[in-house]
Amino acid sequence: MSVDWLLSLAFSLTLVGGPHSGSPPPSAQDIRYIESKVSLPDDAPGPLSSYERYYAWTMDNGKKYIYAEYVSINLLGPNKPDPPVGHSHAVTEQDIPTVSNGGCGVITFYFNPRADHTPSLYCNAVGPSAAP
Repeated sequence: MSVDWLLSLAFSLTLVGGPHSGSPPPSAQDIRYIESKVSLPDDAPGPLSSYERYYAWTMDNGKKYIYAEYVSINLLGPNKPDPPVGHSHAVTEQDIPTVSNGGCGVITFYFNPRADHTPSLYCNAVGPSAAP
């Protein structure tokens, strides 16, 4: 992984500035349920515990979903937790970080906890390297 790629990732990290859903963060029970159901993609750089995991309620076409963003702790540089173990964070929709690239170091998905299924998790796209 090149330094240029990591720099371009750092500049891609932003907080969602969209409208607030008005919902409180998901409960610890919601998060435990989702994490018991997820299976990371084969290309994921590590186990679930190697990601900082963010969860927020969101609405889409009148249906309520949990929006999840997983960011590999290896991409956090000096902000990496010590010890290097990822944590779950229940946040509001306006406070969930979004990353526009990152490959399998960043995983984004939506989950309907009322439907008993395993969510489909996909890696983000890999962004271009920063120009020399």
